[in-house]
Amino acid sequence: MKAQENVPVISVVIAAYNEEDNVEPLTRRIDQTFTKLKIPYEIIYVIEGTDQTVSRVQQLQKKYPIRYFYTEKPQGLANASKKGFMAVSPKTKYILTMDADLNHHPEEIPLFLQEAKEHNTDIIIGSRGVHGASTANIPKWKMLVSNIANQTFKLITSIPVVDKTAGYKLYKREVIQHIAPYIKSRNFEFQVEILLLAKKFGYTMSEVPITFTYRIHGKSKMSLIKTAYGCFVLLLKVLFRRTQ
Repeated sequence: MKAQENVPVISVVIAAYNEEDNVEPLTRRIDQTFTKLKIPYEIIYVIEGTDQTVSRVQQLQKKYPIRYFYTEKPQGLANASKKGFMAVSPKTKYILTMDADLNHHPEEIPLFLQEAKEHNTDIIIGSRGVHGASTANIPKWKMLVSNIANQTFKLITSIPVVDKTAGYKLYKREVIQHIAPYIKSRNFEFQVEILLLAKKFGYTMSEVPITFTYRIHGKSKMSLIKTAYGCFVLLLKVLFRRTQ
């Protein structure tokens, strides 16, 4: 399936920072999923870092519908994702985001599409916190950060989502392209900011259960200090707006 032969129904935007061992199996599994579904797609990799991720993706381009952007110096997950969002064709119907490290299983993409078909939701979150979800081998510190962030924002916001920090999401293209210019966060906390903006603009949200599996290859890019600081700053912004 070549990118130029079909207008993609779904554009998969993936930020990849030093993920040389993961991009090949991830790409292959994404292709297998969409081939079974008979849905035209493309993958947009936003690559940062100094390993062999770029060369691996260049090889994959020969077989799969891939576009990519590359900067050696990391600009932050939010900026990388925004770059991918705004590069998507205006004819694309949905934008799917997922981690590059195989935390997220492409085989679960049909769950998102079924939810979209049944409820026409603007943003669908692959959730680790709803019935039927599961996690495997997640470091305790990562679970702690995620749980604290989710519980804290639950107390101060009315976002109708259990897993507010999830990165596995399906968006209507026009929805995330509307939201993206308003994103001010830099790192992982931008996942929460997206939902705050979506609620502000009146977009609908729902969740589907996923299986979240911790990476086998490479190192996590989440910094405990940066993530905690980013969530704290975002929290202060929310509280400040509430007092105005």
